[in-house]
Amino acid sequence: TPLMLDDTGSKHRSVLLHLLALERSGGTASIPAAQLWRTAEGTLDASELWAAANILCMPDKELRELAGKVAAAGRLPEELRSTATAEAQVLLRNMLDAWLVELEPGPANQPQAGRFSAARAYRHDCYELARAARKQLDAEP
Repeated sequence: TPLMLDDTGSKHRSVLLHLLALERSGGTASIPAAQLWRTAEGTLDASELWAAANILCMPDKELRELAGKVAAAGRLPEELRSTATAEAQVLLRNMLDAWLVELEPGPANQPQAGRFSAARAYRHDCYELARAARKQLDAEP
């Protein structure tokens, strides 16, 4: 299940998640889920996923404090994107582990060509992104 950038249960959380989506580059603000991607250099960018997990796991009091900081600065703080809290790590670990199981490549003897080769290649790319994100998460303090 993806991390949706919407929360109808908390006004502050919903606004912060919406801002996270608006801060995306490339005109993808309308995509309603946090994204993993590779930079032009090929490195993993999990910052949006980390930020979404941090916001989703944040207690209401901290959400209000964060909203005040965002109002003053005009943007989400960078540390929200760079490090996952302990609670967010649990959410991310469970989600990424489920993705890895779902996206696990098929048998090695499966033909790589054929009419589903593009879909297999896409799933493989998604698997590699999730695997890299899980490895990055494991390196968190």
